[in-house]
Amino acid sequence: MQAKVQCDSLSLSRGDYDALGLWMGHEIRMGVYDFFWVLVVLGLVYFIRIVMIGAKKENSGDTALDILKKRYAKGEITKEEFEKIKNDLKAG
Repeated sequence: MQAKVQCDSLSLSRGDYDALGLWMGHEIRMGVYDFFWVLVVLGLVYFIRIVMIGAKKENSGDTALDILKKRYAKGEITKEEFEKIKNDLKAG
C-alpha cells in the first residue's frame, strides 16, 4: 500500500525549486561567492598599486646634484665646496 500525497501549493517539477527555496538559496550563495572574489581581486589590485607606488618613490630619489644643491641652500657647505663637488660629479 502506497501513500499518495498531493499538495497543490507545492510544485516539485524538474528545475522548479523555488517552492523549496533551494534554487533561490543557490543564487544567493553564488552572489556571495561572486562578491567575495570581486573583493579579493580588488584587494590584489589595490595591493599591487601600493607596492608599485612605493617602488616609484624609492626610484625617484634625488640625484647627487640635487642633494648637493639642497646642502648648499641649507648652508651646510660653502660655495667653494659646492663648486668642487659639482665639478667632481660632472667629471665622474
